[in-house]
Amino acid sequence: MLSKRWLSLWTSTPVLHLNYIAFRKLHAFDRFVDKVLRLRDQSVKLNTLTFARGGVSSAKILKDVLNYASPMALTTWNSSSTNPEAGAIIENDFKPFSGFPMLEKLVLNDCRLGGTLSVEATKLSDLTISCHHSILNRCELTTPNLRFFEFTGSNFPLLQTHDDLPLLEKAVIDFDGFRSRVLEKRNFDDLVTLLGALHNAKSVTLSFSTVDLLGLFSDKLEIVNSPFCGLKYLNLDLRYFLGRTIFEEPRRWSFEMPEVVKDYLLHKSREAKFTVIHPVRINMADTKTNIQENKEKRRRMIEDGRLRLDNLPKSLQFHNLTLLDTKKAVQISMLSKQWLPLWTSKPVLHLNCSDFRCVDDFDKFVNHVLRHRDHSAELNTLTFTRRGFSSRNFVKKVLDYAISHGVNHLKLSIKCFENDSCDIKSWNNCLHTSSNSLKTLKLKSQCRANEKSNLIANVSTTESVPCVLLSSY
Repeated sequence: MLSKRWLSLWTSTPVLHLNYIAFRKLHAFDRFVDKVLRLRDQSVKLNTLTFARGGVSSAKILKDVLNYASPMALTTWNSSSTNPEAGAIIENDFKPFSGFPMLEKLVLNDCRLGGTLSVEATKLSDLTISCHHSILNRCELTTPNLRFFEFTGSNFPLLQTHDDLPLLEKAVIDFDGFRSRVLEKRNFDDLVTLLGALHNAKSVTLSFSTVDLLGLFSDKLEIVNSPFCGLKYLNLDLRYFLGRTIFEEPRRWSFEMPEVVKDYLLHKSREAKFTVIHPVRINMADTKTNIQENKEKRRRMIEDGRLRLDNLPKSLQFHNLTLLDTKKAVQISMLSKQWLPLWTSKPVLHLNCSDFRCVDDFDKFVNHVLRHRDHSAELNTLTFTRRGFSSRNFVKKVLDYAISHGVNHLKLSIKCFENDSCDIKSWNNCLHTSSNSLKTLKLKSQCRANEKSNLIANVSTTESVPCVLLSSY
């Protein structure tokens, strides 16, 4: 939208990332998705589609996205946090991922598409399923070219393959559920069944929690046949086990795979290489070195910034400062000696207490600005905003300074004067003045609206003020 020449470029992009995070309301995200699907150039190949939506999704938006992607030569699909309406999309004959003949990579993260997931994609080589907050009971795969399979969840689905996954190279299994002793046996049986369906895998990586579940039933493992015939690599992943508490009773964690589990997995693959993937250890010496390097890097960046500021023309330096509020202008002026006096001649002063932790610091800053500002420099605009109780003398001091320096545009925003006084008398004591330069005056306070005319009458100008505004908090 920044340029007319760019206006139609997005319609031909081969990658679509549709994420609800950037929207305040889900219905606004749904309208955006519908508009994108309608206006995108249908003749352009769609290579990658990422669809992430929180909350409860309607059947319509899910089917619209799936139907749009089906005729495309889609190679990557990434879907996250999709929770359909109850009964809206869970149909016996509905197979959302069966119409993508060119699909090569599929990532499903907490997609509640019912208890059964059916995938039919002849070119699919990478499948990742994460069910942290959902339950998947059954998974049917028609994927003869699948090479990578990863599953993370709180239960193990019944995996049915129509071709035994002949090209499967790597399988990753991670159990992250919290289960009581009552369900341990069921989880064990489901895990053994899942491993049996992955028997053609050349490399298997199991999380610590998965291995620990197998180790609970060592007597069962001794009579169960090993599922892997040509296993080459067996990995025990310990990177995330420290934060896992799986079963009701606490148990001592071991950094080694139990021998009975290892014998079960490698019974038919004695030459397979066994590897333990340890958590990443932080070297404190390296950390201190990195901290020092980062400090030195920041120092060089500041020094480079100073040199760049000094090399700018004076007129550009001054213009840049006028675009900033007064506090930031003063802070930036401290970066370079050449910039130090520039803020004192700014024609615009924005004094806002929201930039300070307490109003006392704000008052001190205002006094500092009024004392050290170049009194010979013109003052075009003054904006003064202060919360809490304000002293009449302090407000009058700011007002007198602005009037005496020929201010053209003045805006005062004060909630209430001291002693909770916000009547016309308090304002009149501050605004009873005359100005030959004032053009616009904006006031905001708790003063009652029916007292506007009395207040405005106390501000006398040589010319009529075109804009006088008094509003209440």
